[in-house]
Amino acid sequence: MKNQLFALVLILMTCSLQAQTTTTTCITPKIQTAENYYSGVKARKIGSTITIVGALTGGLGLLLLERNDTRATSIHNNQDQVYGGAALFVIGGIMTNIGIPIWIMGSVKAASNKDAVAREVRVRLNENGVGLVYHF
Repeated sequence: MKNQLFALVLILMTCSLQAQTTTTTCITPKIQTAENYYSGVKARKIGSTITIVGALTGGLGLLLLERNDTRATSIHNNQDQVYGGAALFVIGGIMTNIGIPIWIMGSVKAASNKDAVAREVRVRLNENGVGLVYHF
């Protein structure tokens, strides 16, 4: 028993020692690219679509539940409508909770890479007169 305990302690110590090893990594600067911008815009559109569809689905589920509650005293209380409304409400909530982070992530990614696709023409005054400046 003591040998097994000793072996177990040694194994755990080596695992913790291996987990403590550090490696030095070179931090590379973020490069703004048009590809990152367009993938951010795509993620923003997908996230907003999922969020809006999820909110509408959840609202439809609440509507079905509310319609059933108003007729609760009636003998024609439809259990399928209750289960369907609850299912739509839960599915809508899940879709909304999935869509919001995708929407935010896409917006941040597009905003941080906006300079990569920003092209503009400016008219500037300088010591030589009026100049036309094109940024690309």
